[in-house]
Amino acid sequence: HDRSTASTPYLFSDSTLLRPSKINPPAFDAGGVGGSLQILSWNNDIIWEYDVNTIQETQHHDIEPLPNGNILIIAWDRRTQAEALAAGKVSHTGDLWSEKIIEVKPIYPDSCEIVWEWKLWDHLVQDQNSDLNNYGNISSSYGLLDINFALGSNEGPLPPQFTNPDMVHFNAIDYNDNLDQIVISSRKTNEIYIINHSISTEEAEGSQGNFLYRWGNPIIYIRGTAANQLLYAPHSVNWLNEDKLILFNNGVNRPGGNFSSVETILLPIFENGYYIHQPDEAFMPDTPTYSYDMGQNYYTQSQGGAFQLPDGNMLVTISTMKTILELDSFGGIVFEYYYDGNGNI
Repeated sequence: HDRSTASTPYLFSDSTLLRPSKINPPAFDAGGVGGSLQILSWNNDIIWEYDVNTIQETQHHDIEPLPNGNILIIAWDRRTQAEALAAGKVSHTGDLWSEKIIEVKPIYPDSCEIVWEWKLWDHLVQDQNSDLNNYGNISSSYGLLDINFALGSNEGPLPPQFTNPDMVHFNAIDYNDNLDQIVISSRKTNEIYIINHSISTEEAEGSQGNFLYRWGNPIIYIRGTAANQLLYAPHSVNWLNEDKLILFNNGVNRPGGNFSSVETILLPIFENGYYIHQPDEAFMPDTPTYSYDMGQNYYTQSQGGAFQLPDGNMLVTISTMKTILELDSFGGIVFEYYYDGNGNI
């Protein structure tokens, strides 16, 4: 290819390939940036190509092909310093990169129709300035993200007077057709989120677009402490079925040392439009349903993936180690591949 692949490509049963690719120079210069989507034939002909690469929004990391042929796209959503301060960000300097999810319907060969959109910026809360309309109690506003969640942390926006703009760094997206819900993972919040896809773009701007579920780091919404943190720079969250997820837990700054693991999570009961949880408590489960740390022999600070195969085995990518593993239900390695070349997997 004349451009590198940006994160995750998808190979379809008809042999076509959908991939995000990196435009140079990118409008947003950060890890995982892409900017363009392509559908390629087996003979490498470009069947469809569309750029999402402007100074206001740029595709990055994962995409998700939908059963109806549409594509979900993660994109950075640039906000000005004035917008950040007006949303309650404390002493922020420079632009701030929020996130949005765009659903596009490809129009061949080089266009699309935007059919749905969700913006994180519509779902923020803060408890620093009572004069702003998004002022609220962080714990009771569990469906919203505290815009100041990282004031005391090195993961996420840097403390005041610093200028790291990449606020949450979404890195994976997956869709459950039966539930019509979307799951996303965030490296910088150390959380995963589920949102509703069955609503309109207009409804997604309001409370119906709030998080239905979040998991991994309840200190962010003041329903836990550092001892309750379970995810450390996670990637590659995917649905296993209607009530279970799988993800790659990179283990960056994990207590006891850096090592990567694969986690599966049994979701709480989804009823009457929301996931059941106890008042003032974090979303369950309080520990992963299953965790495999690969003997602490494998670690990647960035990227990484975990997927379930049709026979129930797991396919795991340890990106910076350039290794792919297939694990059986007991965690035994039944297949291993090492890429003897430059770059990462």
